[in-house]
Amino acid sequence: SPGIDLTAVALPASAASAGGAALRTDPLSLALPATAVLLLAVGVAVAQAWWTGRRGSVRELRAGDAR
Repeated sequence: SPGIDLTAVALPASAASAGGAALRTDPLSLALPATAVLLLAVGVAVAQAWWTGRRGSVRELRAGDAR
């Protein structure tokens, strides 16, 4: 932005000031969302297969048809 110096915000003042923070990945925080996405995808596939296999699903979709 014009007139605002963002260098102090974007870059650390020195290498020593950022030395205390270390990022570590927790296996549970990676496995939990992956498992949730997998279960959601499997659930949607099972629901679609069940809906396709229903006997009256085609009749319900043709509710306005005069056959």
